[in-house]
Amino acid sequence: MPEPSNSKSRIHSASGAEPYSFMFSGLKRLFPLMILLWFFVHLVILGRATLPLEAPYKGKWPWGMFRNASAENRTLVAEGKNKNGPWKAIPLEEFFHYNRGQTALYIYDHAKAFRRNGDKGERKQFAEYLAQQMDNRGVAVTEIRFFWKKVHFETGKTRRESRGRFQIRARP
Repeated sequence: MPEPSNSKSRIHSASGAEPYSFMFSGLKRLFPLMILLWFFVHLVILGRATLPLEAPYKGKWPWGMFRNASAENRTLVAEGKNKNGPWKAIPLEEFFHYNRGQTALYIYDHAKAFRRNGDKGERKQFAEYLAQQMDNRGVAVTEIRFFWKKVHFETGKTRRESRGRFQIRARP
């Protein structure tokens, strides 16, 4: 008695190969070429970014972290004071525990409000929030000022760039 045949065995016997293998044979040949093309494109991008080329041929870095290269490291600093007291630093890193990896970049360092043309209303709200946090710690603050502390990598020279000074209304 002959063995029952199924459709899979008929396909194998007719073509001698797996079904649909004809679709992937071309891709197996093209895959190494696609990888080489990918590497070549990235080498061209990096070459255009690093080589001293003229304006139409000079490229930008493909990653955002190199987009605005600066020789300075900047940190946002907030200071608060009472009516007659001296300025004291507000510990921003204690209020904002978000930290990216092993860097010292906190979320407030990326806030749009503290850019050159940032919204002063948002800065005022941030100052009021910090005053409330300091009040919860038992420290009354009537005025807060923000500035960027910029340190040059090579010389170590420090400079300040003001970002506003805000009066805080008294809490009941």
